[in-house]
Amino acid sequence: MPTVPHPPWRIPLIGDALSLSAKTPAQSITGYARLGDVFEVRVLRYPRMLIVNSAALAEPILDDAAWTKVNGPAFRRLAPLAPTGLLFTGTEDELWRRAHERLQPAFSRSAMREYHASMNPVIADHVRRWAAGPQPVPITELTQDLAYDIITRAGFGAALTREQRDEFVHTMFALIRTTNRGKVIPFLDAVLGMNPTPPHAGALRRHVEMILDTPGADAPIPRALTDTDGVALTRDQIIDQAIVLLIAGHETTAGTVAFALYELSRHPEVVERARREIAETGKHPSELAYEDIVGLRYLRAVIDETLRLHPVAPAFIRSALGPTTIGAHRVTPDDWVYLNLLAIHRDPAVWRNPDRFDPDRFATAATPRTYKPFGTGARACIGRGLALHEVVLTLAHVLGDYDLAATGYRLDIEEFPTLKPRGLTLGLTARRSVSRP
Repeated sequence: MPTVPHPPWRIPLIGDALSLSAKTPAQSITGYARLGDVFEVRVLRYPRMLIVNSAALAEPILDDAAWTKVNGPAFRRLAPLAPTGLLFTGTEDELWRRAHERLQPAFSRSAMREYHASMNPVIADHVRRWAAGPQPVPITELTQDLAYDIITRAGFGAALTREQRDEFVHTMFALIRTTNRGKVIPFLDAVLGMNPTPPHAGALRRHVEMILDTPGADAPIPRALTDTDGVALTRDQIIDQAIVLLIAGHETTAGTVAFALYELSRHPEVVERARREIAETGKHPSELAYEDIVGLRYLRAVIDETLRLHPVAPAFIRSALGPTTIGAHRVTPDDWVYLNLLAIHRDPAVWRNPDRFDPDRFATAATPRTYKPFGTGARACIGRGLALHEVVLTLAHVLGDYDLAATGYRLDIEEFPTLKPRGLTLGLTARRSVSRP
């Protein structure tokens, strides 16, 4: 079989580490897509990682009967923060199955109606304050605060102050920076097999305990986690699940809203079509019911297209359950296979004019099987329905009531390890023709 290509400057012991950016690893991996549909990366003592950039080669790897999820270096270093959390346990782990089953009711249709009723006034209040503040507004920062306010209020029934929300977000970022970019912990993890508890983990857990212990809180997620039917979760397991849901339940949504607003500010024709669809409901955004959001199909297509071009989770890693091949290359269960969504979602064999922002791809055609912004199979994001509903409702409020003004911002993507536009600013002014209740 042919030799698998790899980036230049491979060095004994450290492998391809010098070829990859510590600050933007997903983007630096994508920068080597010129090596072909499949290439390999070797770093320190981690397994060989095959990078797949082709939709055709990726499709068989989505099969849960032959492939399973693997946690890569970033997740492995964060795992001690919430060791039994959904993100960090294996699919075959009984704890993962139990927690996944326990959380299913928190994302049912009846729960979604509860979320909608709670999040609608929160979104209206935030967006109103955005427009009333100094212009242009720091979109990336504000969508982060909005998304965390929504998950704590709607998901957990806890109304936090701005200071409390900021404390959590800043602690989360400090933790991720330390574990993903520090020099000592990655060395201990990869070379010595050690995986110490991340710094700031204690502060993060205390914050989450405070949310769980909010007096009178009655919301879908804590109800599901504390349900005593069947085998109950322990207190530590409940905290682990809550940590994962609070982080993943706001960070990816915040990035999606920010990327969508960036693209909408550059495409006024898309904004007008979305506004017409909102106006056809005959309701102000604050009056939209759960069913109305489901009916905003073009606005949903805007979000789908945003996640195609800018998947906030840029890749996921799989391993084969038995020996197999990818293209002309042998693969063993010891290998990691990195499905590079930054390349797969722009594969010209699947997407016509792949770099163009065009929501009609999703409004008028079937979605390709390799479009996977929320992962795949049993390990797909459990809260994807909630995230999409939240983003549609947020954009409905912004577009229905306000005009967007570009500021000359040039896209600069940061990784934490999810993707978001660094320092995005936009002008936000009230639309004169809109009457509000």
